[in-house]
Amino acid sequence: MKQAMIATTLLTALIAAGCASVSDPFRIPLDEFRRRVKTIAVANVAIASELGEGAPAKFNPAIEAKIQQAGFTVVPAQQVREIWDAKVSELGGLFDPQTGQLSEAKMTALMNHVRGEMKTRFNADALLLSQIRTVKANFSYAPIVGVRAKWDGATESMETGSFDKIVSPRVNGSVAALSLVIRIQDLNGSALYVNAGGVQVLQRLGTAAGQFGGETFVPVPKSELFADTERIQQAVNYSLEPFFKR
Repeated sequence: MKQAMIATTLLTALIAAGCASVSDPFRIPLDEFRRRVKTIAVANVAIASELGEGAPAKFNPAIEAKIQQAGFTVVPAQQVREIWDAKVSELGGLFDPQTGQLSEAKMTALMNHVRGEMKTRFNADALLLSQIRTVKANFSYAPIVGVRAKWDGATESMETGSFDKIVSPRVNGSVAALSLVIRIQDLNGSALYVNAGGVQVLQRLGTAAGQFGGETFVPVPKSELFADTERIQQAVNYSLEPFFKR
């Protein structure tokens, strides 16, 4: 549990540093990216523990396969994780015992070590960091279709059943949702690519929410989070799709 929290906190900071919304996810031209990068090391997907700790096992293989399809050699997440965890143990953890906060010095030492090991042991050229992030998804009503949310290339119905589309409230707004954020950086830590693919909403309209003008939202049960493998694959596909467009 502690290791997962460390990974999530650290990767959140690293990924957020390069997540400004832009039309082109490439920070360098794609031709230059392909000249410079032949092997990509894939770090374990970071995810908040309250969302479920089994998600990386579902996302990591899909990311690795998609990177291979794009023509790159992959260092699997499991191998990266072993090196990561061994260094954290050597450092005695990453938290300052006095303040309880992550130590920037230890964070820097960890990332420098991981990047160095990727180059020395696997001849990697880049490191792929990824995170499941909570974002806002805009939703709106359309006849027959009902209320649907759209964000980061994903769409999802806000109703809990097909009959509810008939009585859906004529509403629009935003709702909490999850996206897969992928950041590829060179081994100096400079961003080469940043993109996101929507996974699923975290709230839906309650059963028959529109019958009496109600707009009650209910949380998606935890058991349903990351249960749809097709949505996981779609999120991975969308976040890495630019590699296949040119």
